[in-house]
Amino acid sequence: MHSNELLPISSKAILATLKIRKWTARKFDRTATREIEQTHGAQDAGRFNKKLIAARTSCGERTAFGALVTCLGDARTNHYSESLAWGPAGSGFRLLPVSNLTQYLADQREAERAYAAALPAFLAEYPELRDEAEQTLGSLYRDSDYPAPDAMPGLFDLEYERTPLPTAEGSLVDTLAAPEVQRVREEFAAKLRTDTEENLQRAMGEARARVGKVVRTLAATMNGEGNFKGSMISNVSDTVASVRRLTSGMGTDDELADMLHRIDAAMLGVDAQDLRDDHHARKDCAQAADAIVADMGALFGAAK
Repeated sequence: MHSNELLPISSKAILATLKIRKWTARKFDRTATREIEQTHGAQDAGRFNKKLIAARTSCGERTAFGALVTCLGDARTNHYSESLAWGPAGSGFRLLPVSNLTQYLADQREAERAYAAALPAFLAEYPELRDEAEQTLGSLYRDSDYPAPDAMPGLFDLEYERTPLPTAEGSLVDTLAAPEVQRVREEFAAKLRTDTEENLQRAMGEARARVGKVVRTLAATMNGEGNFKGSMISNVSDTVASVRRLTSGMGTDDELADMLHRIDAAMLGVDAQDLRDDHHARKDCAQAADAIVADMGALFGAAK
């Protein structure tokens, strides 16, 4: 049995991981916590964590530290939005369909470019930010809370990795005696098939949940629940486009593909300003969204 017969998905997707390391600029202050508890006659009531470095100035502008943290957060957000769940929680693996590889790599290049600029900017501003913290923290300031400048670069990292999906060929099988090879290969194949089916269900479940979330939000808003924002329309279109990129080459969920086409048709010609100004337009949009939500519940399950 060839690997492409066993795991056709291995020719349609790879696994992606993103490792981010950052200094949090937070420090638990045991003394301050104890003083607060004594002042209020409390015990085990909480923890006082100091902000060692400000992410924004008093005017609301982002500091170099804030910019660095933001670019790392954006990298993580894009990594998750442009891939799908794979493997057990905490494994770090995400399914990256080949159909979305171009978008993922574009996001990666932008993240690496932003990080390469943000880290040196923070390192240059670190002494000044530390001096400002001494003023804002007052008696809470402790010099020992702050890493030395030459140690700071090692506290941050942004690392992308990609690896092929596993197959049943190779590995220990090649080292076994001939009579055992077929039996062990079949065992590997069965285990991989089961794992792959479970992981695909998890991946497609995440894709369905993304679509369901934005459509349900739109439907609720069109029915008068919450404030309408023009970005809701673009959020629906962007989510449908993203999910289509992630799933179009997989060929594993025809119901989802049909639903994406239906949402596209329903959103065709919908204008955010018209929805603000025209009650009838809002009513029509609400009815279309409600119908889609109802059918999504029937197809995917109410919790999806």
